[in-house]
Parts: sequence; C-alpha cells; structure tokens
Amino acid sequence: MKVGSIVECVKPSGWPEAFPMLNVKIPKVGRVYTVRGIYEKDGYQTGLYLEEIVNGPLPFVNVEPSFKIDEFRELELDSISLEALLEEKIEEKY
Repeated sequence: MKVGSIVECVKPSGWPEAFPMLNVKIPKVGRVYTVRGIYEKDGYQTGLYLEEIVNGPLPFVNVEPSFKIDEFRELELDSISLEALLEEKIEEKY
C-alpha cells in the first residue's frame, strides 16, 4: 500500500473498545477509503491515515491515531469500478 491507494476496511477497529473516552472516528467494515499517509515506527504495527477520516492528536502521545494496516485490503481498480466508487463516496458525503 502507498499514499493514494484505494482500500476497503475488512476488520473492525479496536479503538472504541480500547479508548471509548477519546471519541475516535473509525473506519467501517465494507467501506472504501483513500490512504493519505502511512505510520511506520520501529516496534509498532504499521498504520494508515485515511483521507475520509481525520482525528485530532491523542492527548497522551500528541499523534493522530492511525488504523492497523491489516484491517484493510488494497483494491485493484479499473477505470469503470473507480468511477462507481467515486460516485458512491460523493453520495455518502452529501
């Protein structure tokens, strides 16, 4: 995966159960997202930042939460399916 990749959420995030008081916006299983950044740090699991979900920094580490890369699968898209996904995203937003 890389910045700009189109991904589908395939596993639920553990954020709400782990830190319910933080009110972190999370991806939903079955929805499609665009990767806007990748979090990589030694000793930590690789995480994704998504265009469609932006959270503020966590108070105890001052970093925006990312989502585990294994909660997503990268989609291989042709131009027709990409157009359909973009229309779906627009409808979800408005």
